[in-house]
Amino acid sequence: MAAIDYSPVQQALDRPKDLSADADARRLAFVRERALRDEVSERRAEREKGKAEGKSEGKIEGEGFALQRLLVKRFGVLPAELASRIECASQAEIEGWLDRALDARRLAEVFDLPGH
Repeated sequence: MAAIDYSPVQQALDRPKDLSADADARRLAFVRERALRDEVSERRAEREKGKAEGKSEGKIEGEGFALQRLLVKRFGVLPAELASRIECASQAEIEGWLDRALDARRLAEVFDLPGH
């Protein structure tokens, strides 16, 4: 390419040399490159955070489903209010109910309902 005598080609070839010799242009290129890398890193971190949140939500949902199946198997049809309570519960609540469901004689004992 350097052997081509056509003026626009020579100007295009000289442009990177001119830019690399200019300290301001180098600094701006460096800043731009760093900003692009930071953006990629932020997106990657957000994506990983989203995956972790999704896994956590999926785990809670799965444990809630398992609890409902266990309760139905042991005690029959669940009242809608208890099914709804399970769906809105935290992982710690679900795990506690699962533990109690294994030994409970009545459904009320699992949820510490009055009158058990």
